[in-house]
Amino acid sequence: MPEFFWDKIRPQNAPGCLAHLEALFRIRSLLGIIVESEGYMTKVHQRIAAFAFGVLFVIVLLVLAIAFPRPTPFQYQVFMVVLALAAAGVAAMLPGFIEVNIPNWLKAGGALAVFALVMYKNPAGLVSVPPPEPTKGSALLMDGYRAFNESGYEFATRNKVAWDAGSADILAAKKPSEQTTGFFLPYDAEGYKNPDWDRDARAGIRPVTGSNLDDVHECPTGAYEHHWFQPRKGALYCLRSRDGKHYAVIRVDVLDEDRIGFDYIYQPTESARF
Repeated sequence: MPEFFWDKIRPQNAPGCLAHLEALFRIRSLLGIIVESEGYMTKVHQRIAAFAFGVLFVIVLLVLAIAFPRPTPFQYQVFMVVLALAAAGVAAMLPGFIEVNIPNWLKAGGALAVFALVMYKNPAGLVSVPPPEPTKGSALLMDGYRAFNESGYEFATRNKVAWDAGSADILAAKKPSEQTTGFFLPYDAEGYKNPDWDRDARAGIRPVTGSNLDDVHECPTGAYEHHWFQPRKGALYCLRSRDGKHYAVIRVDVLDEDRIGFDYIYQPTESARF
């Protein structure tokens, strides 16, 4: 002990020393109460946090089921992460231990294990339909002036439809001034406002760069042309569907006097990404 400490506890300094010891004891007792209280409050906070995360988990599930029955791919990924975080938050507050071991991929414990398990099992799929993958196909349309019932195509159903079906995303016909068959994109505007065929139609087309369908990862959402459009053989085009909410990429492979054919990738979700 330092010399000055012994000086403080000499008999003549006893009253002051006792006062100091008493003060130290009271401080220690107070600290003990605080520590015990903090420990007790921490358990309460843990229970509250676990309950809050559980309620959040249920609320998120209900919101997904009601508001987003068919989410976009991006929304679906966000939902999965939010649910996994909520479940991990509950697990972090509960006593006990859990371990997840997926061979050659992951070994984790505690909240991280629950997060990985929820992401792997994907409970979002219980309340929301996973977004469908883009579909690939091909179509051969006939000149509408010659084969009226085989001149339209509907991407969602992958069917040919008649010119006047009122459901075609794209139509084919040869204008008298052209040498080959061209496209007609139904759009409710200007001189094409047939109440049965063109009502609320918002189809459009625009050229894009590339040589193969897989070269296009996202279609622009603006600057589309509509009504009559003369394509080039071998060229790529982004196409906006009749409802104005879906997109496809097409590559024109057949371009003759009485027909036009193309391969395509169609995005069934309301997304311009492929």
